[in-house]
Amino acid sequence: MASVEIFSQASSQLNFLLLSQRNMVLVSAFAVTLQSFSETFKYHYIRYTALLLFIYAIASGTKAVIDFNFYIKDAKEDSNTDSQERELLDRWAEWSNYSYFMLAIVGFILLNVLIIEGQQLANWSFGWDKIKKNKKIN
Repeated sequence: MASVEIFSQASSQLNFLLLSQRNMVLVSAFAVTLQSFSETFKYHYIRYTALLLFIYAIASGTKAVIDFNFYIKDAKEDSNTDSQERELLDRWAEWSNYSYFMLAIVGFILLNVLIIEGQQLANWSFGWDKIKKNKKIN
């Protein structure tokens, strides 16, 4: 009977992890969309909202992976868990690797956005955006 209970609980935890991954991707895609349209609308708060959405996506994805890993660890350490259930838990624990990979992708996108925003802020702060480049005509 413990096997059915562990399978049911682990299935719920895995579903939670996959739903969290989906939400992380959707929120970060929405943030990318906001970031790309912020230039069109010229509203700075849209840029900051996009950055906050990226941070939220990374934080919620990280929290979901940590909770999933804690569940897998606790279920393995349970004395009622037999070897077949441990093998199942080991296979399901591999899903956290995919979550870490997705977190890395979202983090990379956030890093690129921060670099672009930093360059634009520096150009605006130092007045470099108002300097006209000399064009040579040969």
